[in-house]
Amino acid sequence: MTLLDERTVDIFTRPPAELLSALRKQGLLPATGPISDWDPSLTVVPPKTRPIAHQDPRRPHVDGLTGLYVTSPSGLITWFNPPELIIWGEGFSDSYLLHQYEGLGASQSYTAFVDVKIFLPAATSVDIQATGNPATIKVTNEATGNLRVTIPITLMANAAGQATVLLRPGARDQGLVWYGTDLHKL
Repeated sequence: MTLLDERTVDIFTRPPAELLSALRKQGLLPATGPISDWDPSLTVVPPKTRPIAHQDPRRPHVDGLTGLYVTSPSGLITWFNPPELIIWGEGFSDSYLLHQYEGLGASQSYTAFVDVKIFLPAATSVDIQATGNPATIKVTNEATGNLRVTIPITLMANAAGQATVLLRPGARDQGLVWYGTDLHKL
């Protein structure tokens, strides 16, 4: 059983190039607004409590709560330890990773802790956006020191209890390795 209404289901049947604007029209992604560089000194340590939802390359879906929408070029490598979902490019293919959440508390705030590694070279960046959060977070390889890091992003579910988190390479030939995301109510 799905909690997504018909309008939202229709959005996810659109071509990847149309999906993000459709999500913005429905209020599930913010309009392009201010961009702030990720500051590692302000990182919040994920709580030790069990998350509301956990996703990783081996478990991308929790029925009635969360799923992923991944465009190409991408690669899913489950035999790596830990498994990796690699997203790269943008260019002509508009590559991105979109987390979809449903069944959340209406108009409630949450924090998604996104476990990633940003590609080399140092000029590589990934933008992260979330429902109800007007600021885009720009995460660069330079800021992460080419290390695997956990990036917190605050989101607010809409009145229907739905929300999204978007990870998108900054430019062609840039990208990320995604290891997992935990959603917490803080």
